[in-house]
Amino acid sequence: YGVVRLHMSNPQRAALQQQLEGEAQEFQKISREIEKLTLNRQKLIAQLTENDLVKKELSMLEDDASVYKLIGPVLCKQDPQEAQANVNKRIEYITNEVKRVNTLLGDIEKKHVEKRKRIMEMQAKLQQIK
Repeated sequence: YGVVRLHMSNPQRAALQQQLEGEAQEFQKISREIEKLTLNRQKLIAQLTENDLVKKELSMLEDDASVYKLIGPVLCKQDPQEAQANVNKRIEYITNEVKRVNTLLGDIEKKHVEKRKRIMEMQAKLQQIK
């Protein structure tokens, strides 16, 4: 099998090279966005784990136990049922945020794969040019 060589003038090669550089910059931008979203997801998962632990601790309290909430530098007494409701709301919110970030990550990872494929195609085309 022979390699097909495309005969392009230097301006055509330069234009293709410039286009490739633009694609590479977009690829890097997408990579940074994936990194940012992944870090965001990790933080959310850590918050979710922490809130799950708080929920378990609240569920083990006796009926006459006191619950305190840290507000700034002050501990304020809080109704145990209210504390439980607040933790449940936070868990629901964080869970929804994790789902949203996962959806965004899935979409942007598809773009990342497509961009990588496009770059590889352009590099192959450039290599065929004399």
